[in-house]
Amino acid sequence: MPRKKRPPDIHALAQGYTADALKALADIMANGGSDASRVAAAKELLERGHGKAGQVVEAAKGKVVPPVIHYVIAGEEPPLGEGEYDTSVVDEESESDEPDFIVKDCE
Repeated sequence: MPRKKRPPDIHALAQGYTADALKALADIMANGGSDASRVAAAKELLERGHGKAGQVVEAAKGKVVPPVIHYVIAGEEPPLGEGEYDTSVVDEESESDEPDFIVKDCE
């Protein structure tokens, strides 16, 4: 369920307290009772003055290597290669809902 939009007058009213809120944060930063409150106030002031710190994401340069998936099919060999499967043992006429093989976790 989407949030209800705030009436524009509440937004303008809240902006009227900006200077007082910044002064309160600066006072907490300078005189707060705990380190946590001072750090939180300092962080809020910095984010309002300079924006939130960007998140750095490092990407590997060069060839992208796809993940390797290991699996075992009981009683059968693994697939022959990428996109190549031995379908000679598949029974196309089977009316059973039960699989003809069991997939086991390799871990």
